[in-house]
Amino acid sequence: MYKILFCDYLFQTGNICVDNVFLDILCKNNDVYALTSHDRVPKENKVTIIEKSFYKYKKGKIRNFFRIIRIMINSARYARIIKPDMIFISVYETRLFGIARSIISKKIPIAILENINVDMLENKLYLWCYKKYSNKVYHFVYENYIGSYLINKIGVKREKVFTISHPTYPDISIENNEIYKKYNLIAISGSNDDNWIQQIIDFEKETSFFVNNKISFLVKSKTNCFSDDFLVVVNNHLSNAEYNYYYHNCDFVVAPFPLSYKYRMSGCLIDSFSNNKRVIATKFMLALEYERKFDGIIKCFDNIEELLNIVLSDWKTNSDAFIDFKKEHSANKIESQFDYALNTIINTTGRK
Repeated sequence: MYKILFCDYLFQTGNICVDNVFLDILCKNNDVYALTSHDRVPKENKVTIIEKSFYKYKKGKIRNFFRIIRIMINSARYARIIKPDMIFISVYETRLFGIARSIISKKIPIAILENINVDMLENKLYLWCYKKYSNKVYHFVYENYIGSYLINKIGVKREKVFTISHPTYPDISIENNEIYKKYNLIAISGSNDDNWIQQIIDFEKETSFFVNNKISFLVKSKTNCFSDDFLVVVNNHLSNAEYNYYYHNCDFVVAPFPLSYKYRMSGCLIDSFSNNKRVIATKFMLALEYERKFDGIIKCFDNIEELLNIVLSDWKTNSDAFIDFKKEHSANKIESQFDYALNTIINTTGRK
């Protein structure tokens, strides 16, 4: 059993579910302390919570930067008190993280969970900051191809990179709710490409494809609004109840992400496959990776015509591919990945 200090340096709402799954898994075989708040962790969780009032997000970039620095200083303080075998950082700010590595004892190994941070490395400032500490920490990535990018393109040492699968979520049974409308297709991710959404609106105005084929399609946009009762584009916030209902009751999920979405995980794909829903996606890197690995539950398209041909085609569900995906992203699989990574890191650094 190891002693782990678990930190989330940003405290984003969207990361609560993933944090809790990882905390549950880590608590099975380890003594876990977490810099978090009680309202983010279920009461039955065995983690020891270290709560501070300044964890909450503050409006304004400058104020928020200082808040993150304060959280990192707090993690260094508790690292001195707890003396953990390893510190696990589930979310971090790329430009500021070097401060944390510099103030936490070099004797304590740190592992950072990579997500959107890797895509940010195309920015020269982010890359410069990242390279200052990239080989002074360990990197947990959600997919092997992301690790290969860090090793081959960024220069991270191979022994510093480990793959930890993103967890799936239970397929929640949702009762019929007359408040919400059922849609054949949904594209309700916050990562949708608004340029693509405008194209689909223009196409519908010209052809009335969705009206003529009686196919209902709900799309979430950052800026656009449109409705002809079949193609419905909204730019308002969807509640958790709405979001879950639409995923549970649709036929397909569409993921029209920009191709700049490369080395990060997609909650949209995780939610889709957790609910046994097939995905039609633009050719961003994660979608192409999953199309290769899990044939029959995701198809990629180049343009609107290809998307619509897929919708109209006789596409049979590949139940085995859903099973394979869930095995690859199961709690048992993740637990074994964590055990391997922790044993390797802690034994290599001489903590045990």
